[in-house]
Amino acid sequence: MLRSGDWNSMEVEIQADGTQIVKLTKDGENKGYRLKMRNMCMKNEEVLEDEEIDIRTPEHILERQAEAKCLISSKGGNDHD
Repeated sequence: MLRSGDWNSMEVEIQADGTQIVKLTKDGENKGYRLKMRNMCMKNEEVLEDEEIDIRTPEHILERQAEAKCLISSKGGNDHD
């Protein structure tokens, strides 16, 4: 087993060359893992890359969300907080 833990999300992308990109994340965490693998879940499984990734929401997205929330509030809308 490459990474053990309480993961909420696992994404797998099959690449044109037959390798797999696996992303593991957990709700409430600011980091996840990205693995590039060959022959995943087979006896000859091989990890080609293994890196920690930052999964925080980018600052420009947070700013835009705050602007949208303010706009909704100013128009008397309900922002569902």
